[in-house]
Amino acid sequence: MDYFPLFADLTDRPCLVVGGGRVAGRKVRQLLRAGAKITVNARSLNPDLLELTKTGKITSAVGAFIPELVNDHLLVIAATSDAAVNQAVAKTAEENFRFCNVVDDRKHSSFIVPGIIDRDPMIVAISSGGRSPTLTTLIRQKIEGLLPARLGALAHWAGVWRDTVRARLPLPRARRRFWQTALDGTASDYLLAGRTVDADRAMVHALAVDPSRAESRPGIAYLVGAG
Repeated sequence: MDYFPLFADLTDRPCLVVGGGRVAGRKVRQLLRAGAKITVNARSLNPDLLELTKTGKITSAVGAFIPELVNDHLLVIAATSDAAVNQAVAKTAEENFRFCNVVDDRKHSSFIVPGIIDRDPMIVAISSGGRSPTLTTLIRQKIEGLLPARLGALAHWAGVWRDTVRARLPLPRARRRFWQTALDGTASDYLLAGRTVDADRAMVHALAVDPSRAESRPGIAYLVGAG
């Protein structure tokens, strides 16, 4: 089975988690970080899920799996310890045209959750298509060690400057070239070091260049040889 990679906006979108144990709790936490509105359907809830229910962060439907709930939710996760129940959840989701992930069951899942490196708002996702979760974890750990801790701050900062750069450099090619230099140069180094003021000054200086020159400046080619 091949998967189409995508990032879904779940902000205020209804999502259903069937299961009330440790694994279900972990999935609920992931969905909460994505801003989803979550309903948990389970015979019993672990202390963490009970606390989330009491504080109003999630809604609970205590009892056996309720098939009617599926059609009211955009995305479904089956995370019970009973394979038969999980498969029933997946079947109901398919009948109602809802995406469903069955934890540790690639065969019955219509989507999988990749390994995540979270540098909010920068997100890096790694997946083996469910074939080797251990390999996915190893690759995630290797990549995570290469990425700066303040990569998310760099993305936020670039977002702050985005409109200013667009106004100064209306031509897409010049703007793309500018950002490639800014995000891999002095301004970026300052920001990653926590020196935001210096990063802003570097951007002001860089934007002082005539945008038409940034767009039309000719390249230089060197021919090396005696032939």
